[in-house]
Amino acid sequence: MFVQGLPGHPVGMSFPGGDTVEVIDGAYYCPVREKANDVDAALCPFCPALQTPEVGYLKPPLNASAHRKQEFIRNCYDYHNFNG
Repeated sequence: MFVQGLPGHPVGMSFPGGDTVEVIDGAYYCPVREKANDVDAALCPFCPALQTPEVGYLKPPLNASAHRKQEFIRNCYDYHNFNG
C-alpha cells in the first residue's frame, strides 16, 4: 500500500451487497471504507482508497449493483425537478 499506492483490496473485489472496489480517473474507491472502525485490525487508515461516494454524487458508478442503480434512480427522482 505504501510503496505502490494501491488499495488493500484489489480492484473488482466484491463485497456483500455486490459493491466492488473501483478505480475512476486514477482514484480508488472502496465501498467499505467507512466501516474501518468496526474491525480492530483493519488496515484502512493506511489505504489510499477513498470511500465510494453516494450514487450520483460525483458520477454514476461503473458496473453498479442493483441496489446502487435503484439508489441512483431514487436520488434523481427525490432531488431533481424534471418538470421545469
